[in-house]
Amino acid sequence: MLFSNKLKDNKFIICLFILAALSRFYRIDIESIWLDEGTTIRLASLSFKNLLAACYYWEANPFFYYFLLHHWINIFGTSEFALRSLSAIFGVMIIISTYYIGKKLVSRNVGILASLLVLISPLNLWFSQETRMYAFQSLLTLLSSYLFYSMLSSEKSNKNRWLYIVSSVFLIYTHYIGTIVLGVHFCYGLYYVCSQERKKFKLLLSTFIIIFIFYCPWLPVFYQKISPGGIQHHIQPPTLQQGGEAFSILSGIKIPYFVGTGTHITYNLSSLTYSLIGLTLILYTLILFTGIITSFIAKKPFFLFITAICSTPLVIFLISKSIVPCFNTMQVSSFVPIFALMIAMTIHYTPSLWPLKKITILKKLCMFAIIMIAAFNIYNTFLIYRLNTKEDWRAAASYVESRAQENDIVFLNAPYIFSSFCYYYSRDTKITGIGKNSDFDEIYSKYNRIWLIQAYHLKVDPKGKIKQRLNTEYNKLSEKNFTKKIDITLYQK
Repeated sequence: MLFSNKLKDNKFIICLFILAALSRFYRIDIESIWLDEGTTIRLASLSFKNLLAACYYWEANPFFYYFLLHHWINIFGTSEFALRSLSAIFGVMIIISTYYIGKKLVSRNVGILASLLVLISPLNLWFSQETRMYAFQSLLTLLSSYLFYSMLSSEKSNKNRWLYIVSSVFLIYTHYIGTIVLGVHFCYGLYYVCSQERKKFKLLLSTFIIIFIFYCPWLPVFYQKISPGGIQHHIQPPTLQQGGEAFSILSGIKIPYFVGTGTHITYNLSSLTYSLIGLTLILYTLILFTGIITSFIAKKPFFLFITAICSTPLVIFLISKSIVPCFNTMQVSSFVPIFALMIAMTIHYTPSLWPLKKITILKKLCMFAIIMIAAFNIYNTFLIYRLNTKEDWRAAASYVESRAQENDIVFLNAPYIFSSFCYYYSRDTKITGIGKNSDFDEIYSKYNRIWLIQAYHLKVDPKGKIKQRLNTEYNKLSEKNFTKKIDITLYQK
């Protein structure tokens, strides 16, 4: 019987791994490198000394992911597939780790359901196919949470303690949101040692002191980032509507825009479909609330712990609202596997706490909710595969490269699009950004033909002054528009 169960388990793991790998690597290099990925590649190409300087002066995130990517690039190169495959590997690891954690700490069925929910999550898929740190951050959040709980609940906690310290240090050197995750860990740890095992207070305190010591060299940078105008200075305090949208995206039930690019999608759906979306979102919310109540009634320590970790996005929202703006959908993407475990444990534990006559009805309701949640997650996942959602810098650079002449100059309307454009542009054409009028006057006297490349117009030049001046002093020869509002205009004296 034991051998049969192990064989069955191994077959599921193999199938899960194949599905995870296929889903995370499928069409991974179809779309162009976009703005944030270009910035990531630029940072990863720096020496360690220059990377630290960049993360201090202008980059919003710590250095560790860029350090890893730097060495990954040295081995596998800089093709779109090579660059994004690191995140895809992390995405596969998240799915497999979710299964193992659910199985080990609760039951095999919880592991299966939670891992499948992560597998079909469009948000997890999105960041598993981007050259950004969010898949790695999500994996570290999951693993550090598991190791922290294991450290507290296990008798032989020394090994788990040091593994937790390592994963936590990696997490806080990958993203500043990691500090909030560790704060939630510490608060739960205080609750646990006070209510169950007081003898582990020294273990808890010494563990966080060691993590703090490892983070001390970065504290000046951390302080600089959380000061006014520091971390994510372009992010405004979130509204309740933005919080609700982030929740609906986290659940995978609705994707009103694609994360990062800000690409809005118009759904041409019937009123019935909109009603089903609303109903499914309500069911998802009810499952979570039921899980919160059940975790306190059942008094299962791991269930309580996962409930506490699920509160982290709310904590981030409140901090962003009142202290430092840092809340967006990218941050909550780290908690997809945590919420999947929460949903799976709610389905697992809740029926046993209800009167016998109501168990059948409750099981049917839970089954209906899971089917609806899965249906919308799968639909939105296929939507990500089907639509072009990133800026097409590949086509834009190719267009200029095939038409530029020897003495042309390329004007970029913002410095931060330089990396994405230059990733594809291979000619030695002079490339510069729009600066002061004096800079423009100097260029005007030297160059007869100017390629103006504009992206993020409303943020960079909302009044269109750049184009107005060029239209006044040059003749427009041609104009071309590319995916996601990249506009290229050729001017000649």
